[in-house]
Amino acid sequence: MGGKMRGTKKRLRMEKQRLREEKIKRTVPYGREAYLAYLASDAWHALKLRYHASCLPKRCHACRAPWRDGFHFHHRTYKHLGREPLKDIMPICPDCHDALHWGLRQRRAQAAASGRKTSATFGLKGASKRKRIMKEKERRDAVAVPPK
Repeated sequence: MGGKMRGTKKRLRMEKQRLREEKIKRTVPYGREAYLAYLASDAWHALKLRYHASCLPKRCHACRAPWRDGFHFHHRTYKHLGREPLKDIMPICPDCHDALHWGLRQRRAQAAASGRKTSATFGLKGASKRKRIMKEKERRDAVAVPPK
């Protein structure tokens, strides 16, 4: 009887996990136009309001600047796009967001030139990610052409 019970519990646990994963599956179609339409939707606005109401940090994830108007949200992953858990997005100031994407473009270009594949994210968490974003910000600013 003990063996049967353990097997049943295991099956129930696996079924729960499958349902949880199915529940947060990506609901937005792939493609830039669909993504931009999602960012203009009521669903995205509601997600941002839920984030503001939560107890999650309200500072820039990279430079730790306090929240102000104009802050962006960066997706840690696009896997659950349309049904993101709040932890899938992070607040980031516009400067750091630009630096982050500038760095990603640089890494992709370097990987393409060398024939390697690269991931779409930095692949780092917490302080390591902050340090890399700050370095990318410095590099971007150093490369920027001064206005004439």
